[in-house]
Amino acid sequence: MIVRVTPLEPMFFRTYGEFTSYGISGPLPRITTFIGMVMWNLNVPITSNVDNWIEMYNYTTNEVLGIKDIKGPIIEIEELGYQYVPFLIERSLYLFNIEELPDDPLKESLKIKDKLLDYINKMIILNLEVDRRVLIEKPKNLPASDIQDKGVKEPNIYTVVMTSDNIFHKEYKEFYRINYVFYVNSEKEEIFKKIDGKVVHFGGERRLAKITISDEKLKNYDKKYAVILSPIYLLDGQNILEIYNYLITGKIVILSAGFNLIINRRNPIYRAVSEGSTIKRDEIEKIRKFVFNGSYL
Repeated sequence: MIVRVTPLEPMFFRTYGEFTSYGISGPLPRITTFIGMVMWNLNVPITSNVDNWIEMYNYTTNEVLGIKDIKGPIIEIEELGYQYVPFLIERSLYLFNIEELPDDPLKESLKIKDKLLDYINKMIILNLEVDRRVLIEKPKNLPASDIQDKGVKEPNIYTVVMTSDNIFHKEYKEFYRINYVFYVNSEKEEIFKKIDGKVVHFGGERRLAKITISDEKLKNYDKKYAVILSPIYLLDGQNILEIYNYLITGKIVILSAGFNLIINRRNPIYRAVSEGSTIKRDEIEKIRKFVFNGSYL
């Protein structure tokens, strides 16, 4: 089945700035964002006794939601019939039309860059800056050290740079709404269909999106490499050199695994294969023992 997440307002997928007054949104949600949205909006009961985040995530996806495989996110301009995937070129992340992905991403990198520049000249995803003033009042006769508000004692301005909910096409001079598309293979599709047509919170800052579910299937993708759609986290850092041997293009970064709504705390920080990286398809199975989470096409 396919789960379309249509933003109804600018989205916030935090990249960095967790402990500052300035938060930056990335262009794409991650698999953890999607799973968290499903669990939170379905109010599916799950034990919080599992302290290990990886075990809790695996239990949630495999046992509770019955997920066998998931592909996403893919950005879709439904009105134009285009679908895009993240693609790293010279350590910069771009969106690339699935139908025009090259047969060899390494040899054709220059050709890819020319196409990407053409896309950039035609279409742009806007970033919107929003100022939010948060007033923290200190209760009378209460020491400042007892205020559980991260130590903020004075009015504080928190700035968030959000990802627009549409794309501006320079050539057509039109704005087009985008969807975040997830292809989900689950034994428990009936659970997902409970949120079909609903408006839900998605990503950070409690932003709103609409969910649409259909029985469409992912089109055949016959490239000899896999494109990483959502970061693949490394269990530890001892296998970085081996992972690099399997990368065709891309990079390994340090990322937070997001916020855990079940136990109300942040997940750990891991090294991860970044979205937009490419890996030899016949080597994917070899790295499974070193990694978890993530998604690839």
